[in-house]
Amino acid sequence: MDDSFGAIDAAYGFYPDGIPNLDVWGINSYRGTRTNGFDNLFSTFARKSTTPLLITEFGPPASTRENGVAVLMPNNAEGQADYIQS
Repeated sequence: MDDSFGAIDAAYGFYPDGIPNLDVWGINSYRGTRTNGFDNLFSTFARKSTTPLLITEFGPPASTRENGVAVLMPNNAEGQADYIQS
């Protein structure tokens, strides 16, 4: 899942020299906007790991958080289509 790299940070906390037998990190990503795509996903990941990254699922965000509470975003098919296209 795209947990802002919490899982990756935790894993490297246990294995600071590299994770044995790990071939790839898989992330389901629902972040960014129609103008910035995946936001800072790739640049942040590159600072955290040299292991290949596999995007296993992606799409426009369907919710966001405000003050720690999940807030569903409005049904906006045109905005979602623009996101996918960019």
